Amino acid sequence: MDLRHVHLGNKESFFQTEKESTGLYAELSQKGVQMCEAVLWLGSHLHIREDGTGWLEGPIPQSDLAFYARFFIGLGNEATVKHPPELVLYMKRLFAEIMSKYD
Repeated sequence: MDLRHVHLGNKESFFQTEKESTGLYAELSQKGVQMCEAVLWLGSHLHIREDGTGWLEGPIPQSDLAFYARFFIGLGNEATVKHPPELVLYMKRLFAEIMSKYD
């Protein structure tokens, strides 16, 4: 596969055409924004408001929902995932598994 024409400016559009994607939307607290600013691969998904809060929005590969669920769980109470519902359900399953360890 020849990827010489792919660069940081067009990588998202190139790779999104190869995978089925879904729309991500998550609200972030000020601390959540700070945590996400350190994550380079979030790129153009991160939006910051004047008050320091923000949101993540953009397409994500459907096949990566497990990865994103673990990522958002790692942000704790600093993020609230609104979409997609499949991601929220995946996170709920992971939370249930974690809680069952401490029963």
